[in-house]
Amino acid sequence: MKVLVIGSTVVDVILNVYKMPLIGEDENIIQQSLSIGGCAFNVFHTLKYLDVDCELFSPVGKGIYGNYIKDYFYKHHIPISIESLQDNGCCYCIVDQNGERTFLAYHGAEYIFQKQWFELLKNKQYDMIYVCGLELEEKTGQYLVEFLKTRKEQIYFAPSSRFDFIQKEIIDDIFSLKPIIHLSKNEILSYTKQQSVETAAIHLYQKTMNTIIVTLGEKGCYYYDGKHHYIDGFSIQVVDTIGAGDCHLAALMAYQIKGYGINEALKNANRLAAKVVAVK
Repeated sequence: MKVLVIGSTVVDVILNVYKMPLIGEDENIIQQSLSIGGCAFNVFHTLKYLDVDCELFSPVGKGIYGNYIKDYFYKHHIPISIESLQDNGCCYCIVDQNGERTFLAYHGAEYIFQKQWFELLKNKQYDMIYVCGLELEEKTGQYLVEFLKTRKEQIYFAPSSRFDFIQKEIIDDIFSLKPIIHLSKNEILSYTKQQSVETAAIHLYQKTMNTIIVTLGEKGCYYYDGKHHYIDGFSIQVVDTIGAGDCHLAALMAYQIKGYGINEALKNANRLAAKVVAVK
């Protein structure tokens, strides 16, 4: 059983602040650090942690951030599947004292997929495929969708907070592939313009006819598969929410591939995501 993880590996430039400044305000940074990140990498890292066989299909470019990623990959024996001639970008992650994060993404090579690269995957077989919406926002996102149309594996789709920035034609194509969609409460309400998670989930379900999963922070998560289900979460002191959603989805995939039913898989996903937000 194997998972294909498609998407970005990014250098996170993490800025810890007391609070997010308003326009025109000044704010001192408590601490600055660099960390390996990106939605796809976070999913891949969690799958590896849970002993799931997986492959990371993620472009690595040039420049200081590309070199940082290459050094990390070499040190941790992670194969580089694609080398790009473009420079890598980065993600500025501003984290306040409540652990809540705001992202400012500078897109580089890590988000740009070329059509010919997918030939490398043509004769490989997987059981699940993960894809993030951030890559689909780019003009080259159409190549990723064209590849997905040729596959029969179950797709797990994390639209991200920039759901609205993906072209409607690409979203319609993704929906037609009946993905399992995983997103936060804010993301689903923003995209669907609905007033409740339940009505928003029904709205999306009618487009995909597959399970819609919504994370609810310490309250756990909710999913809709034709019926409404709630899975309790874990109360914990939040330190840093970076990567929590990625970890949650990866844990769900991992436990499902190990044979767990969706309820037990989501309980385990809630537990692991709670551990993630409890540390820097």
